[in-house]
Amino acid sequence: MAVPRAHVVVSVGVTTRFRVRISHARLRSAQGVALGTALEAFNDWSRSGTAADASLAMLGSDVTGAPPAVVATAQFDPLRDEGDAYAAQLAAAGVPVRHLQGPGLIHGWFAFVGVSAAADAQGAAVLSAFDELLGG
Repeated sequence: MAVPRAHVVVSVGVTTRFRVRISHARLRSAQGVALGTALEAFNDWSRSGTAADASLAMLGSDVTGAPPAVVATAQFDPLRDEGDAYAAQLAAAGVPVRHLQGPGLIHGWFAFVGVSAAADAQGAAVLSAFDELLGG
């Protein structure tokens, strides 16, 4: 199987087993869904055998030799702490990583590209960082 030259992680979970983190507690129901219920549902789904567990279990796994990464997090994203931890894990393993924090942004901010100046700026930063990782 071919190894990608780089990868991008944007507002996505990188674990198959969520635990409550600070960003979860701060944003418990900020997005209209009870966060505890959403995390419980995800944990049930990931244990059900229907999830592609290996592709989700990046956080806490050995990332030595992983391709360079752009990790984009959002200030008001319940998954922010997982993204922050994944970026730190990559850096600790010697993997080149660009961690782009999105002040004022929410989970799913990329759906607002073309509508929000902050989303436009973060989207441009993610694409630029990815282009740099690819040697562009």
